[in-house]
Amino acid sequence: LIDEIHLLHDERGSVLETKVARTIRRMERTSEDVRLVGPFGILQHQDVATFPRVDESKGLLYFDATYRPCGVQQQFVGITEK
Repeated sequence: LIDEIHLLHDERGSVLETKVARTIRRMERTSEDVRLVGPFGILQHQDVATFPRVDESKGLLYFDATYRPCGVQQQFVGITEK
């Protein structure tokens, strides 16, 4: 289970990216089946599925807003001073 998978696109995501890459490499070397689970609600599901080489036709589950018990609102606040 990869919590905070959206951090892959963040400057702090290098450690997480390394761990996922090592897991993928191990799966390829050993032919071991491993299920990577990365819940997220911020990024496009296709973007997140690209890095761990998910087959979108069978390995990507997408739950749209109808599965949420309440709506999600995003608000961006610009800060101009340090």
